[in-house]
Amino acid sequence: MANKYTPYEQLKFSDDYMFKSVMIRENICRRVLERILGERVREIKFHEAEKSVKNSLPGKGVRLDVYLWNDTTAYDIEMQTKAELAIGRRARYYQSSMDMDSLKSGEDYQQLKEGIVIFICLEDPFQRGISRYTFRERCEEAQDLDPKIGTRKIFLYANGNADQETEEMRRFLDYLRDGLVPEEDELIRDIEDAVQFERQDTRGKEIYRGVSMPIVDAENRTTIRINTQSIMHLMHAHGMTFDEAADFLGLKKLDRENCRTVIEKEEQQPSN
Repeated sequence: MANKYTPYEQLKFSDDYMFKSVMIRENICRRVLERILGERVREIKFHEAEKSVKNSLPGKGVRLDVYLWNDTTAYDIEMQTKAELAIGRRARYYQSSMDMDSLKSGEDYQQLKEGIVIFICLEDPFQRGISRYTFRERCEEAQDLDPKIGTRKIFLYANGNADQETEEMRRFLDYLRDGLVPEEDELIRDIEDAVQFERQDTRGKEIYRGVSMPIVDAENRTTIRINTQSIMHLMHAHGMTFDEAADFLGLKKLDRENCRTVIEKEEQQPSN
């Protein structure tokens, strides 16, 4: 299905671009971290939003949504709006990239910062229906042994069972899921105020269009090409008409029209 472009004025906190635009505010980001972690977070410093980290020339680079640190800990916070099968390995790779980025040549491993990777998910990442999945490394043979590896990976699911969460955290999850803004919750009010402010930013709107539209266009072209190839296969291999093939694939009106246009253009091309 072709990706849908969301107008800038309708972006929510859970939309990737708006999430990064709001979370770059230190006062909001630090308080969001404190709410998620349930602990005090010391003064934080930012890498640029959507920090690009590439450890070696042949290695795969990554772009981190919100990458920040203080004297003791490095944090990566990601907004994940779609399901991803390899999300666990992705978190592992992000953690390793942060480690390579934070430890300078000649420094001792004891100077490596604690690493916390947080994914805020709108789809259940592990299909267990709970609001929080926290992973730390432990010894299988001695469960009480803490090797002090210093990593934590947290996956929040906005629609999961939140019975074990604090009231403040449940409100945060409700806001992610339904956009509810409780009058008594200062953090969520501040987040929503920042969202409303960003929606009025004409410069932000132009940047968003410049970033989003080429991606949407490329994804749409890929979807049209795949649908067209599928229709042509059904027509040639199974003797279906265009409409029968489109019905079989469950294509909507706009997708049908796009595919029909591509096929008609190809049929008009002179044969060699």
